[in-house]
Amino acid sequence: RPIAEGVRLTNATVYIMYRMPAVESLFGIAGELDCADTKRQAPFGGPMATAWHVSGQYYETCNCEFICMCVPGQMVNRPTKGNCQFAMASQIERGKYAAVTLDGLGFIVLGLTPAEMGKGNWSVALVIVVRASSEQRAAITAIASGAAGGPMAALSGMIGKFVGAESAAITFDRQGSSWSVKAASLVDMAATGAKGFGTDQDLQ
Repeated sequence: RPIAEGVRLTNATVYIMYRMPAVESLFGIAGELDCADTKRQAPFGGPMATAWHVSGQYYETCNCEFICMCVPGQMVNRPTKGNCQFAMASQIERGKYAAVTLDGLGFIVLGLTPAEMGKGNWSVALVIVVRASSEQRAAITAIASGAAGGPMAALSGMIGKFVGAESAAITFDRQGSSWSVKAASLVDMAATGAKGFGTDQDLQ
């Protein structure tokens, strides 16, 4: 189903048991991602953005207890722990930014919001798979930051500080309803699918 302009997340599953250095959480979501700059417009009335499209697997976790309060609450609800620490990992199966091919690459957006997400002042960092070329790295940075237009551009006004981008070996692993994403010593996130009450089906 569409979750934002230019973003479609299908076969989404709710997860529990998430870990990242110095962060513990009980909420996560994963699914198949299809994302593009559908309008080819750069943010804030700038020049036309470069056409791009990525599809693959998406993994998201935050430090809220069990259920994320921010997304269904239109980012006005207070996170259960007062602030929001999130990780959004994308495993690109097929992708292209203008003439730059992004097949088989991956990246992780890390963020901290000091209060309700809608109040802004986010601190954001980016981890890009180390084997990306300089051109691929620039393309992923443009997509993930919103500078290339598309869905992330809508959130760019919330970011108060961009901490920077790091390169690291990123591994994605999925076995049934369990998955993990690791980026050297920077990120270690993992989850197991939550089951519905009285059923063996994963929560959707």
